[in-house]
This record gives sequence, C-alpha cells and structure tokens, in this order.
Amino acid sequence: MKSSYNDSRDIQTLNVVNLGILDFLLDNSVIEANCVLRSGCNGK
Repeated sequence: MKSSYNDSRDIQTLNVVNLGILDFLLDNSVIEANCVLRSGCNGK
C-alpha cells in the first residue's frame, strides 16, 4: 500500500486476474505477475 500511496512505481510480484495476459489460461484464472505499482491505477 505504501508503494501505491507514494506513487513510487516499484515493481512487485502480485497475484492478479489473468485477463488475457497468458492466452493459454482462462481470463478469470489468478496468476503471479510482476507489476508496476502506481497511485490511482484502476487495473487498466
């Protein structure tokens, strides 16, 4: 939460919904991915 609040744009490994990132898995599958954390990001 600190990274998101401070908009530090850290790269962290998070569990996220696939949404087509890996085309061989269902969109509603949960995957572990490296993410850049930004303030106010709505996941798009």
